[in-house]
Amino acid sequence: MRAYLILALKAAVTLGLLGWLATEVDVNEVRDRLGAIGIPGAIAATLVLATLIPATAARWGVVQHAIAAPLPLATLLRLSLVGLFFNQVLPAPVGGDAMRIWGANRAGLTLGKATSGVLLERLWGLVTLVLFAAPVWPWLLPEAAPRLGFAAASSFAAVVGLAGVLVLLRLAPTAIARRMPGPVRAILDDARATAWPPGRVLAVILWSLAGHIASMAAMATLAAAMGLAIAPLAIVVVVPIALLAAVVPASFAGWGCARARW
Repeated sequence: MRAYLILALKAAVTLGLLGWLATEVDVNEVRDRLGAIGIPGAIAATLVLATLIPATAARWGVVQHAIAAPLPLATLLRLSLVGLFFNQVLPAPVGGDAMRIWGANRAGLTLGKATSGVLLERLWGLVTLVLFAAPVWPWLLPEAAPRLGFAAASSFAAVVGLAGVLVLLRLAPTAIARRMPGPVRAILDDARATAWPPGRVLAVILWSLAGHIASMAAMATLAAAMGLAIAPLAIVVVVPIALLAAVVPASFAGWGCARARW
Protein backbone atom coordinates (compact mmCIF):
# COMPACT_ATOMS: atom_id res chain seq x y z
CA MET A 1 0.00 0.00 0.00
CA ARG A 2 2.83 2.38 0.83
CA ALA A 3 4.42 1.82 -2.60
CA TYR A 4 1.11 2.60 -4.32
CA LEU A 5 0.69 5.76 -2.24
CA ILE A 6 4.17 6.97 -3.18
CA LEU A 7 3.46 6.22 -6.83
CA ALA A 8 0.19 8.14 -6.67
CA LEU A 9 1.91 11.08 -4.96
CA LYS A 10 4.59 11.22 -7.65
CA ALA A 11 1.92 11.13 -10.34
CA ALA A 12 0.04 13.96 -8.63
CA VAL A 13 3.18 16.10 -8.27
CA THR A 14 4.22 15.47 -11.87
CA LEU A 15 0.80 16.26 -13.34
CA GLY A 16 0.35 19.22 -11.03
CA LEU A 17 3.66 20.82 -11.98
CA LEU A 18 3.17 20.16 -15.68
CA GLY A 19 -0.37 21.57 -15.42
CA TRP A 20 0.97 24.68 -13.69
CA LEU A 21 3.55 25.12 -16.45
CA ALA A 22 0.83 24.79 -19.07
CA THR A 23 -0.98 27.75 -17.50
CA GLU A 24 2.20 29.85 -17.44
CA VAL A 25 3.28 29.41 -21.05
CA ASP A 26 1.71 29.74 -24.45
CA VAL A 27 1.19 26.14 -25.54
CA ASN A 28 0.83 27.11 -29.19
CA GLU A 29 4.13 28.97 -29.10
CA VAL A 30 5.82 25.96 -27.50
CA ARG A 31 4.42 23.75 -30.25
CA ASP A 32 5.70 26.13 -32.92
CA ARG A 33 9.13 26.32 -31.30
CA LEU A 34 9.41 22.55 -31.10
CA GLY A 35 8.31 22.25 -34.70
CA ALA A 36 11.05 24.69 -35.71
CA ILE A 37 13.80 22.38 -34.44
CA GLY A 38 13.63 20.17 -37.51
CA ILE A 39 15.32 16.84 -38.08
CA PRO A 40 18.88 18.26 -38.45
CA GLY A 41 18.60 20.18 -35.17
CA ALA A 42 17.17 17.19 -33.33
CA ILE A 43 19.94 14.91 -34.64
CA ALA A 44 22.63 17.45 -33.73
CA ALA A 45 21.28 17.85 -30.17
CA THR A 46 21.00 14.08 -29.76
CA LEU A 47 24.59 13.55 -30.90
CA VAL A 48 25.84 16.25 -28.55
CA LEU A 49 23.87 14.85 -25.62
CA ALA A 50 25.12 11.35 -26.43
CA THR A 51 28.59 12.41 -25.30
CA LEU A 52 27.14 12.37 -21.78
CA ILE A 53 27.21 8.55 -21.90
CA PRO A 54 30.99 8.06 -22.23
CA ALA A 55 31.59 10.78 -19.62
CA THR A 56 29.34 8.97 -17.14
CA ALA A 57 30.91 5.62 -18.00
CA ALA A 58 34.39 7.06 -17.49
CA ARG A 59 33.45 8.45 -14.07
CA TRP A 60 32.00 5.08 -13.12
CA GLY A 61 35.21 3.46 -14.36
CA VAL A 62 37.32 5.67 -12.07
CA VAL A 63 35.18 4.59 -9.12
CA GLN A 64 35.39 0.90 -10.05
CA HIS A 65 39.17 1.06 -10.35
CA ALA A 66 39.37 2.81 -6.98
CA ILE A 67 37.48 0.00 -5.24
CA ALA A 68 39.62 -2.67 -6.95
CA ALA A 69 36.75 -3.97 -9.08
CA PRO A 70 37.41 -2.66 -12.61
CA LEU A 71 35.11 -3.26 -15.55
CA PRO A 72 36.00 -3.08 -19.26
CA LEU A 73 35.14 0.20 -20.95
CA ALA A 74 32.76 -1.54 -23.35
CA THR A 75 30.84 -2.99 -20.39
CA LEU A 76 30.71 0.38 -18.66
CA LEU A 77 29.32 2.03 -21.80
CA ARG A 78 26.75 -0.70 -22.38
CA LEU A 79 25.50 -0.72 -18.80
CA SER A 80 25.40 3.09 -18.70
CA LEU A 81 23.09 3.03 -21.71
CA VAL A 82 20.93 0.36 -20.07
CA GLY A 83 20.74 2.38 -16.87
CA LEU A 84 19.81 5.54 -18.75
CA PHE A 85 17.00 3.73 -20.56
CA PHE A 86 15.45 2.35 -17.39
CA ASN A 87 15.86 5.67 -15.57
CA GLN A 88 13.65 7.26 -18.23
CA VAL A 89 10.93 4.62 -18.44
CA LEU A 90 10.57 3.60 -14.79
CA PRO A 91 8.85 5.75 -12.14
CA ALA A 92 11.98 6.00 -9.97
CA PRO A 93 15.62 6.56 -10.99
CA VAL A 94 16.75 3.66 -8.81
CA GLY A 95 15.50 1.31 -11.53
CA GLY A 96 18.38 2.21 -13.82
CA ASP A 97 20.89 1.83 -11.00
CA ALA A 98 19.45 -1.56 -10.13
CA MET A 99 19.93 -2.67 -13.73
CA ARG A 100 23.52 -1.44 -13.68
CA ILE A 101 24.18 -3.38 -10.48
CA TRP A 102 22.62 -6.48 -11.99
CA GLY A 103 24.65 -6.08 -15.18
CA ALA A 104 27.93 -5.50 -13.30
CA ASN A 105 27.25 -8.60 -11.21
CA ARG A 106 26.66 -10.63 -14.36
CA ALA A 107 29.89 -9.21 -15.79
CA GLY A 108 31.85 -10.87 -12.99
CA LEU A 109 31.77 -8.52 -10.00
CA THR A 110 30.53 -9.62 -6.62
CA LEU A 111 27.14 -8.21 -5.72
CA GLY A 112 28.78 -6.12 -2.98
CA LYS A 113 31.32 -4.51 -5.33
CA ALA A 114 28.71 -3.99 -8.04
CA THR A 115 26.38 -2.27 -5.57
CA SER A 116 29.14 -0.21 -4.00
CA GLY A 117 30.47 0.98 -7.36
CA VAL A 118 27.08 2.12 -8.67
CA LEU A 119 26.08 3.82 -5.42
CA LEU A 120 29.39 5.66 -5.12
CA GLU A 121 29.30 6.73 -8.78
CA ARG A 122 25.80 8.11 -8.23
CA LEU A 123 26.92 9.86 -5.02
CA TRP A 124 29.96 11.40 -6.67
CA GLY A 125 27.75 12.62 -9.50
CA LEU A 126 25.50 14.37 -7.00
CA VAL A 127 28.45 15.86 -5.10
CA THR A 128 30.04 17.30 -8.23
CA LEU A 129 26.68 18.63 -9.40
CA VAL A 130 26.35 20.54 -6.11
CA LEU A 131 29.87 21.92 -6.65
CA PHE A 132 28.93 23.19 -10.10
CA ALA A 133 25.59 24.60 -8.99
CA ALA A 134 27.01 26.38 -5.94
CA PRO A 135 28.52 29.39 -7.78
CA VAL A 136 25.70 29.85 -10.31
CA TRP A 137 22.40 29.55 -8.40
CA PRO A 138 22.51 33.17 -7.11
CA TRP A 139 21.89 34.35 -10.69
CA LEU A 140 18.33 33.07 -10.28
CA LEU A 141 17.83 35.81 -7.69
CA PRO A 142 16.70 39.36 -8.56
CA GLU A 143 19.37 41.65 -9.92
CA ALA A 144 19.28 43.72 -6.73
CA ALA A 145 20.50 40.74 -4.70
CA PRO A 146 24.25 40.49 -3.91
CA ARG A 147 24.80 37.67 -6.39
CA LEU A 148 28.60 37.68 -6.27
CA GLY A 149 28.58 37.54 -2.49
CA PHE A 150 26.14 34.65 -2.43
CA ALA A 151 28.12 32.85 -5.13
CA ALA A 152 31.38 33.22 -3.22
CA ALA A 153 29.80 32.09 0.06
CA SER A 154 28.03 29.06 -1.42
CA SER A 155 31.12 28.03 -3.39
CA PHE A 156 33.26 28.26 -0.27
CA ALA A 157 30.73 26.25 1.72
CA ALA A 158 30.55 23.55 -0.99
CA VAL A 159 34.33 23.22 -1.25
CA VAL A 160 34.83 23.19 2.51
CA GLY A 161 32.04 20.65 2.89
CA LEU A 162 33.60 18.35 0.29
CA ALA A 163 37.04 18.72 1.85
CA GLY A 164 35.58 17.93 5.26
CA VAL A 165 33.91 14.76 3.99
CA LEU A 166 37.13 13.62 2.28
CA VAL A 167 39.17 14.22 5.43
CA LEU A 168 36.55 12.43 7.54
CA LEU A 169 36.65 9.43 5.23
CA ARG A 170 40.42 9.27 5.45
CA LEU A 171 40.60 9.75 9.22
CA ALA A 172 37.45 7.95 10.38
CA PRO A 173 38.39 5.88 13.44
CA THR A 174 38.46 2.16 12.64
CA ALA A 175 36.86 1.49 16.03
CA ILE A 176 33.69 3.23 14.85
CA ALA A 177 33.77 1.45 11.51
CA ARG A 178 34.00 -1.96 13.17
CA ARG A 179 30.70 -1.38 14.94
CA MET A 180 28.84 -0.91 11.67
CA PRO A 181 27.09 -3.75 9.81
CA GLY A 182 29.28 -5.59 7.33
CA PRO A 183 27.71 -4.19 4.12
CA VAL A 184 27.81 -0.63 5.45
CA ARG A 185 31.43 -1.04 6.50
CA ALA A 186 32.32 -2.40 3.05
CA ILE A 187 30.73 0.59 1.29
CA LEU A 188 32.48 2.96 3.71
CA ASP A 189 35.83 1.32 2.91
CA ASP A 190 35.13 1.66 -0.80
CA ALA A 191 34.11 5.30 -0.35
CA ARG A 192 37.40 5.90 1.44
CA ALA A 193 39.22 4.41 -1.55
CA THR A 194 37.52 6.85 -3.95
CA ALA A 195 38.53 9.83 -1.80
CA TRP A 196 42.27 9.40 -2.26
CA PRO A 197 44.61 10.26 -3.93
CA PRO A 198 43.64 13.80 -5.00
CA GLY A 199 44.21 12.90 -8.65
CA ARG A 200 41.40 10.38 -8.45
CA VAL A 201 39.00 12.97 -7.03
CA LEU A 202 40.06 15.40 -9.75
CA ALA A 203 39.38 12.79 -12.44
CA VAL A 204 35.86 12.25 -11.09
CA ILE A 205 35.21 15.99 -11.06
CA LEU A 206 36.55 16.49 -14.59
CA TRP A 207 34.49 13.64 -16.06
CA SER A 208 31.44 15.07 -14.29
CA LEU A 209 32.21 18.48 -15.78
CA ALA A 210 32.41 16.88 -19.24
CA GLY A 211 28.94 15.43 -18.74
CA HIS A 212 27.48 18.75 -17.63
CA ILE A 213 29.10 20.52 -20.60
CA ALA A 214 27.37 17.98 -22.86
CA SER A 215 24.01 18.85 -21.30
CA MET A 216 24.67 22.57 -21.71
CA ALA A 217 25.81 22.13 -25.31
CA ALA A 218 22.66 20.15 -26.12
CA MET A 219 20.50 22.94 -24.70
CA ALA A 220 22.43 25.53 -26.70
CA THR A 221 22.02 23.43 -29.86
CA LEU A 222 18.25 23.15 -29.39
CA ALA A 223 17.96 26.86 -28.61
CA ALA A 224 19.82 27.74 -31.81
CA ALA A 225 17.62 25.39 -33.84
CA MET A 226 14.51 27.08 -32.40
CA GLY A 227 15.88 30.54 -33.11
CA LEU A 228 16.11 31.49 -29.44
CA ALA A 229 18.78 33.99 -28.38
CA ILE A 230 19.71 32.49 -25.00
CA ALA A 231 22.79 33.96 -23.36
CA PRO A 232 25.55 31.45 -22.48
CA LEU A 233 25.35 32.57 -18.85
CA ALA A 234 21.67 31.60 -18.74
CA ILE A 235 22.52 28.10 -19.94
CA VAL A 236 25.33 27.76 -17.40
CA VAL A 237 22.93 28.80 -14.63
CA VAL A 238 19.86 26.83 -15.67
CA VAL A 239 21.31 23.42 -16.54
CA PRO A 240 22.95 22.54 -13.18
CA ILE A 241 19.89 23.79 -11.26
CA ALA A 242 17.53 21.80 -13.50
CA LEU A 243 19.66 18.66 -13.06
CA LEU A 244 19.63 19.12 -9.29
CA ALA A 245 15.86 19.58 -9.33
CA ALA A 246 15.52 16.36 -11.34
CA VAL A 247 17.31 14.49 -8.54
CA VAL A 248 14.49 15.31 -6.11
CA PRO A 249 12.46 12.05 -5.87
CA ALA A 250 9.11 13.81 -6.04
CA SER A 251 8.10 13.07 -9.62
CA PHE A 252 8.62 10.60 -12.46
CA ALA A 253 12.24 10.71 -13.68
CA GLY A 254 12.49 14.37 -12.72
CA TRP A 255 9.51 15.40 -14.87
CA GLY A 256 7.81 18.42 -13.42
CA CYS A 257 10.53 19.32 -10.90
CA ALA A 258 13.20 19.99 -13.50
CA ARG A 259 10.78 21.49 -16.00
CA ALA A 260 9.43 23.89 -13.41
CA ARG A 261 12.94 25.24 -12.95
CA TRP A 262 13.31 25.84 -16.67
